[in-house]
This record gives sequence, structure tokens and C-alpha cells, in this order.
Amino acid sequence: MCSTSCAPAPACGDRSSRPARSDAGLSFQQLYTEQVALVVRPGHPLLGSGDLARLPEFPVLFPNRTAAIRPLVERLMVANGIGQIPRRIETVSNAFGRAFTLGCDAVWIISQGVVARDLADGTLHALPVDTRITLGPVGISTRAGEAPAPDLVLFTAVVRDVVARVRPAVSATR
Repeated sequence: MCSTSCAPAPACGDRSSRPARSDAGLSFQQLYTEQVALVVRPGHPLLGSGDLARLPEFPVLFPNRTAAIRPLVERLMVANGIGQIPRRIETVSNAFGRAFTLGCDAVWIISQGVVARDLADGTLHALPVDTRITLGPVGISTRAGEAPAPDLVLFTAVVRDVVARVRPAVSATR
């Protein structure tokens, strides 16, 4: 499925966990914070190593330019002295990321919450890399200055309740 000549794939979609700073007219309600993880398949050559200097040796699934986590991932790369990644594949497709990572020696840079179950059940493994620099908010954006509709109030309450019950399980995988 993956060889040393992996060509970059086209961007596969968008996932946003927070509004861009230029989103005037929006209100953001933070639910929790999350950071990215660098995940690999079981048996990956980097497993157990926190040596990011070797990252360019492997295909790397990287968030595309529209992804909310992209600036955070770029900051992580700069902070660790990582420049060019020759086999960088930009995508925000969870299905593609999971399948590709399991099928070869790729390193997938993704929000921890997206792969929390994979990490908990051992399907994927996080590299022991300090990613605290990528910690960012996850929440709900709504139109500012407008009274929320009753169904939005109910939806927000349900989401907050689910987050309160699920977050301890997600935190345990970190």
C-alpha cells in the first residue's frame, strides 16, 4: 500500500475545531482543550522513539492548510527543527489517515481525540513526542449577538453533557 515513492494525495476535506481568529460575528464556547499526536502502526520503526529528526524519512500525513490544527502542527515542526518533509501528504480525512497509517510506515499527525479509541485499543500507537505546544481549544461556534434557537440550546447542553462524560476516557489515553 505504501512505498518509498508515495506521492502526495489531494486534500480530502476539512475539520475545524475552533473558529479562525478572523471570524468576526462568531461566538466561541470552549468545551475542552486537546493536542495533536504523532501516531503510527504497531511495529513502526519509530515506535518508542521520540526522535523527530527522523520524521522526514517517512511518509507523513499532515493537516491541510484549512485545518484548524495546521498552525499548531507547523509550530511543533519549527520548535523541533523539522524543515522539509519530502513525502508529506496533506489530508484531513480520518478514514484515509487511519487506513494509510495502518498499511505502511507513515506517521499521521492528528488531533488526539480523533484517534483516542485507536490508541486505547492498540490499533495505533502515539510516538513519545512532547506535543504540548499544540494544545488548543475545541468547542462550538455560534453567531454572536443572536438569541440561540431552543434546539441549539438543547444541542449545546447535550454536547456539554457528553463531553463531560467522555473526556475522562480520552484523557486516560494521553
